[in-house]
Amino acid sequence: MEKVRALLERCDAPQGFMVQYGLGGGAGSGCGARMVAQLLEDTPALMIQTNTLYPSLDETDTPLQILNTVLTHVQLSECTSPTLMFDNRALTHHCRANFGIQNPSTEDLNCTLNQFLLNYTSAFRFHCYPQYTMLKIALNLIPFPRNHFITPGLNHGKLEDYLIDQGTGPLASYPKIVTHLHVDNSYLLDVKNDRRHMTLYAQFRSCPNLSTYNLEASFKAYSEKNSSYFMNWIETQNTCVVRDYEIKGLKQKPSSIFLSNTTRVHAKFTKILERFKEVYKRKAYLHLYTQEGCMEEGDFNQAQYHMEDMVSIYSMFDYDTDADEEDEEGEVE
Repeated sequence: MEKVRALLERCDAPQGFMVQYGLGGGAGSGCGARMVAQLLEDTPALMIQTNTLYPSLDETDTPLQILNTVLTHVQLSECTSPTLMFDNRALTHHCRANFGIQNPSTEDLNCTLNQFLLNYTSAFRFHCYPQYTMLKIALNLIPFPRNHFITPGLNHGKLEDYLIDQGTGPLASYPKIVTHLHVDNSYLLDVKNDRRHMTLYAQFRSCPNLSTYNLEASFKAYSEKNSSYFMNWIETQNTCVVRDYEIKGLKQKPSSIFLSNTTRVHAKFTKILERFKEVYKRKAYLHLYTQEGCMEEGDFNQAQYHMEDMVSIYSMFDYDTDADEEDEEGEVE
């Protein structure tokens, strides 16, 4: 922490902290959660964003991964905003679908994560239109304080073809670009794309000819056409950024990322909670946490209640709000 404080003192206008760690391991979940809590205590005015790697539930090596994840979630909810969610299964599927790598190595998965983070941070490292900061992105993505768990996505390949089409047809490629963002192969979290989006942030790199106005118009048309998957009562739910800064001597292929605050994450939370209850009701492995004297059984109860609360918070938005409002108006009439 002393090194972090020294680096912070050298910054002219710090925006916040970005912390990467996995939830399954003891070092990542324990030390990561402790560091996040200490950062919040020392610098309450700065934003803390975490990029967290969740365990793949079908491939977990030990029940301790599930216990670590649920115990750490309390700190993620109370100390961070936003939290970007990844898992190895989705990263593996992304490499297979987009790069043709059938058995991706750890280096391949890390490369995918690096590409996403480089693209994401380019919005506040280089010039783009409109100019965005970490705080501005978070403000647009998070409509409610507890709903700050974000599903990320990364796009490759066909985006370059759509940009070529855009040179021959003025507006023909914009709907294709927006539709391509929502394919399942783009998501970096292993949950099905069958839930509702509260807010969406899209960012395009090395696409200088794209019009932000036309992109936002296409996003609006797409959300109105697929209204059952969007919460249209949030007027500024779709945000688009085009990064037109080019590095001299470096040829960059067009790419895009998106961040979605969607109710789909409650399915991930539900699966984790179910696995946690299976282990906890038998009090299995609890001695590994309590024998050192740093945790008590009440901490596990609190973590379970917290995860159940997160599931209920996201579940309450997973229905057709507009239809319910129409029914209420009909009853009043």
